[in-house]
Amino acid sequence: MQNQREVVSERERTERKGALGLISIPVLLSIFAIATPEFDWFYAWFLSIIVGLLIIYGVINVITKRHHDRKQRFIYNIVVLNVSALVMLIMAWRVYDEALWLGLTLFIVYVLVLALAIIKRKYLLGVIRQPRKNPVGGKIYATVLLVSAVIGPSSYLYAVAISSQHGTGVAMTVLASMLVPFAYLIVLVIVPSYEGVKQASE
Repeated sequence: MQNQREVVSERERTERKGALGLISIPVLLSIFAIATPEFDWFYAWFLSIIVGLLIIYGVINVITKRHHDRKQRFIYNIVVLNVSALVMLIMAWRVYDEALWLGLTLFIVYVLVLALAIIKRKYLLGVIRQPRKNPVGGKIYATVLLVSAVIGPSSYLYAVAISSQHGTGVAMTVLASMLVPFAYLIVLVIVPSYEGVKQASE
C-alpha cells in the first residue's frame, strides 16, 4: 500500500512538472520573437499577455488537479503547443519586415493546417501510429520527420556559419524560414494525438 501511494505521488509530481514545464516552450520562443530582429515594446506586451494567460491556465490546471485527467492534459498540451507554433510564425514574420501579405499567408496556411489536422485527425493519427498500414501517408510522414531531423540542427549551424560571412540579418532570415515548416508540423502532429486519447478512454 505504501509503495502504491509513493508511485501515485511520484506520478502526480511528474504530471505537475510536465504541465508547468511545457510553458517554457512558448516563453523562450516569445523572448526570441520579441527580440528578433530587434526589441519591440508592442510584441513585448502582446506576447507577455499571451504567455501570462497560458501560465494562469497551467496553474489552474494544477490547482484543480485537472492535469491528472489525460484528456484535459492533452487539451492543455494542444493549446500551449499551438500558441508556440503561432509565436514561431510571428518570429518569422518579424524577420521578413512584417510584410502584410506574408503575415496573412502564414496565418491562412496555419488555419488550413489546423482545419486539416482536426478534420482528418483519425487518418493522421493512423499515419502517425501505424505508418505501414497507410503506405502513402506513412511515407510522407516518414519523409517529413527525416527532413525535420536534418533541417532542425543544421538550420542553426548553417545560420551561425553564414552570419560570419553575410551578417546576422541573412542568418536570421535563413533560420526564420526553416522555423515555419516546424510550426505547421507541430500542429499536424499534436492535434490528432487527442483523438488517440479519446479512443483509449472509450
